[in-house]
Amino acid sequence: MARYVLAFVTILAFSLFIMNFVKIEEIGKGLTALSMSTYKLYFAPLSLKGDNYMSWANKVIRYLRCKGLEKFLLGFDHAETSNMTIKEKEIADEELFMKKSNAIRIMMDHLDEALQLEYLNVEDPKLLWDELKERFGYPRDVLLPTAIDEWNKLRFKDFKSVIDYNSALFKIISQLEYCGKAVSEGEKLEKTFSTFHASQILLQEQYRMRGYTKYSELVHALLMAEKNNEVLMKNHQLRPTGAMAFPEANATAYKGRGGYDRSRGRGHGRGRGNFGRGNFRGRGRGRGFTNYYGPTRNYPQRQDKGKKIQDGSWKHNDNLCYRCGKKGHWSKTCRTPEYLCKRYKASVEEKGKEKEKEVNFNKHEPEDDSVYLEAADFGDGEGTNEMNLN
Repeated sequence: MARYVLAFVTILAFSLFIMNFVKIEEIGKGLTALSMSTYKLYFAPLSLKGDNYMSWANKVIRYLRCKGLEKFLLGFDHAETSNMTIKEKEIADEELFMKKSNAIRIMMDHLDEALQLEYLNVEDPKLLWDELKERFGYPRDVLLPTAIDEWNKLRFKDFKSVIDYNSALFKIISQLEYCGKAVSEGEKLEKTFSTFHASQILLQEQYRMRGYTKYSELVHALLMAEKNNEVLMKNHQLRPTGAMAFPEANATAYKGRGGYDRSRGRGHGRGRGNFGRGNFRGRGRGRGFTNYYGPTRNYPQRQDKGKKIQDGSWKHNDNLCYRCGKKGHWSKTCRTPEYLCKRYKASVEEKGKEKEKEVNFNKHEPEDDSVYLEAADFGDGEGTNEMNLN
């Protein structure tokens, strides 16, 4: 029995050890992945083809300059240690080595993974900088024809918005300036004016007549015109021409959210306000109450002798406009166009004429010449025949 217990305990301890080992390994992998995911790149890395080398090189120089490490790109390799002791020299050399390692780390981290493997053994920042410049820093004469061709193909009418055209224009200008060719304000204006759409000849002439001397002024005017056109088209497509905007549902259903009337006077019913009993005028000083839920009910009126007016039972007040037939406003404040009001009145008159025709038709029914017979008439006739036969 003791052997079985000992074996069971041994197996249990071994299984617990394996589980803990697996958990520790998973935790280590998770921490490694977390550290890799939380690492922040300060700018886009250099691609494998090197098509973004110009922007990458400028960003590297600026970032190392902010950190005080730009001197390592120029070959700075030793500190001034003439008046230092041996211990101070060791400390200075160690600090120099730390800064140099930091510079090479920043450059390597902002490279493509394939490039990192190629230059894995390079430890000098200047050596890495020179090799990348020799590999991807093409001569300016090679990039200039491409930039000029893109400038000649650039047209304002090929873009959907002014912002897209403006960004493409300055991208090409930056390439031309890098190759040593400057673009003046007049060339920017002429490029924009000469590439308008053919249907906008009059518009580009109007912009020319304004006499812009800076490209930024022209872009500002084009942006303002673009936004105004968007607002105009939005208002045009909102509803048909001549139609009025529909009132909001809450404004019509809860018109006159009045609250309480604090004036003093004779209230309805007993006690205060119209919360009393009945619907008659009671005594006492009461506070009137304005109906919170909008339109009130028209309770049946009574004649002098107490009889109800025979016009139907409880009805709601629809607040119809007698001018256009819509709900939610009175005829004095009606803003419906005149031609719609005339159509409404004509339709009401036609409905009234149709009702009069139906009434006249029911009153003047044609006379029927057929004889009306009942069952009793047939019974009497049979009885008389039998008597005569007898």
